[in-house]
Amino acid sequence: MGSRRIVLLGATGYTGRRVLRELLERGAEPTLAGRSRARMRTVADRFGVDLPAAEEGFAYRPPRPGASPRLVDERAAQRVRMFHHAGVRRATMTVPGSEHLGLPELFPQLESVDVGLGGFGRWTRPVQIAAALQSPLLRSARVRSALTRLSGRLPGAHRDPDSDGRSLVIAVARDDSGRHLARTALTGPDPYEMTGSLLAWGAVRAAAPDAVLKPGAHGPVAAFGLDTLALGAAEAGVHEVTEASDHRP
Repeated sequence: MGSRRIVLLGATGYTGRRVLRELLERGAEPTLAGRSRARMRTVADRFGVDLPAAEEGFAYRPPRPGASPRLVDERAAQRVRMFHHAGVRRATMTVPGSEHLGLPELFPQLESVDVGLGGFGRWTRPVQIAAALQSPLLRSARVRSALTRLSGRLPGAHRDPDSDGRSLVIAVARDDSGRHLARTALTGPDPYEMTGSLLAWGAVRAAAPDAVLKPGAHGPVAAFGLDTLALGAAEAGVHEVTEASDHRP
């Protein structure tokens, strides 16, 4: 069997660089993909890996009322979703994620999939508004270049994972009236550390010469099976948590 190639999307971001480091430590030779070719070139030169490609924002939902759901273009922070955990009402902003690809494959009856990024608290709405205002400006290559340089100087832009930090991942299934059908919560290490470990684990496992994979792009459960994926999650320090055992704000 010929060798398989790992393509790392979002390679120029903080999480992407963490995943890249994990991949290289595991002996993989990934190809990078990202929005800024200049930043990709910088990262590629630093780590000694290949380039090309680009990525777009997307979501899974009906493009218009009454239409069948599908992948549609949608910028990050397009929507705000609210939920409760451990007695606290929390807000998340929608972002593109692999769940938009993987969940409809497993559950074709789904009408929409939302992936939310939390942690902004009362600043969620202001951040959403700021993201909407800057979206037209990002069409300018000059503005994108300036923001890239600025982002590298922001506090925390080059921070290492927090050994005391924790991730909280919550999945909620609702019917078409908004009623909760099922819910689960997982906790794990620092979000960047957890993401880097999980993605590198999956990529290396998929690229193994003896891996048996279905052709095409698949979500993690369809690709590896739930039991195998659970082992990879446990290796990354991820485990299920109940509301009673998590009282953090």
